[in-house]
Amino acid sequence: MSDEINSPPYPKDLVNVDGLCNCLMELIDWVNEHRDWVNLEAERLHAPELPFILHEVQKPKPTILRNNFEYLPIVYLHRTYQLIRIIRESYDQLIRNNESIASWNSDTCILQRILLIKNASELLKFVCMDREKQEAWFVSKMKAGAMQRYKQAQQMIKQIISDDSDEFEDDDDDDELDNLFNQN
Repeated sequence: MSDEINSPPYPKDLVNVDGLCNCLMELIDWVNEHRDWVNLEAERLHAPELPFILHEVQKPKPTILRNNFEYLPIVYLHRTYQLIRIIRESYDQLIRNNESIASWNSDTCILQRILLIKNASELLKFVCMDREKQEAWFVSKMKAGAMQRYKQAQQMIKQIISDDSDEFEDDDDDDELDNLFNQN
């Protein structure tokens, strides 16, 4: 059973940036090795092209990957480290939960394997971006996060206003928010 798909890499606890880059290069090989199988099975299961069909992950030169990693914030390096470990741990869990050949080749297990390989591919798409694209991605995520926090604050204020119906009797919550923020 475990010969059908070899295991993805697993970074050690004391891995450094070079070791993490090596794990990513191994992960690229692992994903590309299984790309054709994923696409055949996704087609057989009538899965929609997005998100199931994989495209080849281009393998960057190790020096380019290393240079990109030098400029990533520590939190993203750690998150990459964790995600690689989660991919491997999830794969190991799939093996443990599907010990029989019939179970391993069931549609449910195949779909789980496809999703696992697809998640690895998505991780690789990000870490293989050049620095400018990564920076643009960070900025877009920061803006999206700021907008989400603003909307959450707006919702909280709407909830407070709606709970306090004696103070505001206007039915239009947006006017109440505008009045609340535009008082001089």
